[in-house]
Amino acid sequence: MEKEKIGKYIRKKRIEKGMTQQQLAEKIQVTEKAVSRWETGRGVPDISLLEPLAEELHVSVTELLNGEERVQEEAVHDTKAHMADIDITNVIEYVQENRKEKYNTGFKIGIGCLVVSLVLFLLYLREAYRFQGNYFGTMIRMTVISGIFLLGEMVLERCYLEKLEERRKRKKAVLAVLFIYYAVMLMNLTFLERTQTVTDYNIVPFRTIGTVLLSGNVYAIVINIFGNFFIFMPLQFFLIELFEIRKIKQNFLVCFTITFVIEIVQYIFKVGMLDVDDILLCVAGMMSFYYFYGKYRGKNKKRGM
Repeated sequence: MEKEKIGKYIRKKRIEKGMTQQQLAEKIQVTEKAVSRWETGRGVPDISLLEPLAEELHVSVTELLNGEERVQEEAVHDTKAHMADIDITNVIEYVQENRKEKYNTGFKIGIGCLVVSLVLFLLYLREAYRFQGNYFGTMIRMTVISGIFLLGEMVLERCYLEKLEERRKRKKAVLAVLFIYYAVMLMNLTFLERTQTVTDYNIVPFRTIGTVLLSGNVYAIVINIFGNFFIFMPLQFFLIELFEIRKIKQNFLVCFTITFVIEIVQYIFKVGMLDVDDILLCVAGMMSFYYFYGKYRGKNKKRGM
């Protein structure tokens, strides 16, 4: 199977039909990058896409597999049976080549990253309580684990997920795994890694914030103010993309409820101070992310991304 020949043929027929790569991609429900990969010979369409692609280009599947116009049967004196044999042979060769494409080095790297990420996560669960109270260590470890997982997913998605529906389903699965990673980290930071008994509370807004700022203690400022402001931003991302809570009133209510419940549970189990300032900072961080991420999504929508 000549990938370059098939790619050039797809490009030629697309141009003849006056379509851009994006327009062709939209018609057969794949990504524009997928069409680009086919036309440059860096890949071939999945076998399930051959028929819809051939229909859009107004060619036969056989012509698509051959990468050229079919010669009239009368001109070459071929029988219908002979032409059928050629079609079957091409299809078998195409399937075999497509299978090699899918399970090449890139595929192994992607799967390897996913396995490494899972192993590191399991090791983190086993060793987490040897690092009690080490907030930065916990965040760094989980960031590395999530980063390796995302790297593996990016490799697999870029090379093997051409259909838009497949990408949407995979995106949900990826977000679900990352949410589990994040939820475990958050639970450790807010409950499980805390060993000191705390029974204090503050219901006066900005009292704790003012006290921490006036203390001049950099570590306390980072942990109590910046930490509370930024630590829940990823949760807002999951609320928007995974749970699809995008209406601002509903989103704000969920954000407030989550942080309020966390503060109450910390106070009940005496693992943290019930502090209205923590709620203010966490909700402010999440709603700030909501605003700026909304702007980002709006811009990408206008660009057609």
